[in-house]
Amino acid sequence: MSSAATRWTIAVLGSVVAFGALLGVGRLADFGWLPDGEAGWGVLSALAAVGAAGVLAALGWWASQTTPSPAPTPARTVDQRAEATDRAQVEQVAGHRFAPGAGGAAGTGGAPPTSVQQNATAGGDARIVQTGGDQYQ
Repeated sequence: MSSAATRWTIAVLGSVVAFGALLGVGRLADFGWLPDGEAGWGVLSALAAVGAAGVLAALGWWASQTTPSPAPTPARTVDQRAEATDRAQVEQVAGHRFAPGAGGAAGTGGAPPTSVQQNATAGGDARIVQTGGDQYQ
């Protein structure tokens, strides 16, 4: 059963229970102004119906409230190109980078970027380090 159906079921059952409870309390209580016999049942039924309608109005409002659906997660795109000659080194990370022994754990830097484009060309003794997210030392 969906959440909305469950809430509406609770609202309707709550109003039925309220009607029964109000009718029962009305019959058990000694009201001097109530007529005797079937007329008394009619008055009590009308009062219980008004009370149950109030309960249904409150629970109906609650049942009609919807929770907003979460925003769609954008697609993540990563484009990395690297060219290294001689003894050059190129290191590319599209998300967050944690240095060894820094105590960082994956995910503590927040969500990785949704779009990363990295291009690197290195030669000789060059070393290029590119990080598409946060870098923690």
